[in-house]
Amino acid sequence: MRFSTLSLFAGTFRSSHLLLFDVVSRAYERTSLIVTTNLPFEHWTEVLGSERLTGALLDRLTHRVHILEANGTSYRLQDAKKRLKRS
Repeated sequence: MRFSTLSLFAGTFRSSHLLLFDVVSRAYERTSLIVTTNLPFEHWTEVLGSERLTGALLDRLTHRVHILEANGTSYRLQDAKKRLKRS
């Protein structure tokens, strides 16, 4: 199984939303993608800027998908709090 990796930060490129859509569209039904986010789907329109683009992107991402949702304590936050207490 081949994996494609893309690290994209909102606002890095003027058309980063189109780049993300292009990557997902090209990979759709051809290869596996792993997407990580801390943003719920309902807020993706705020980043992508278009309901139509967001709908098309989510349609491709959520077709034949396994969504793993991790709700729990953040290890990074715990570690940062411990470091602050030691300081």
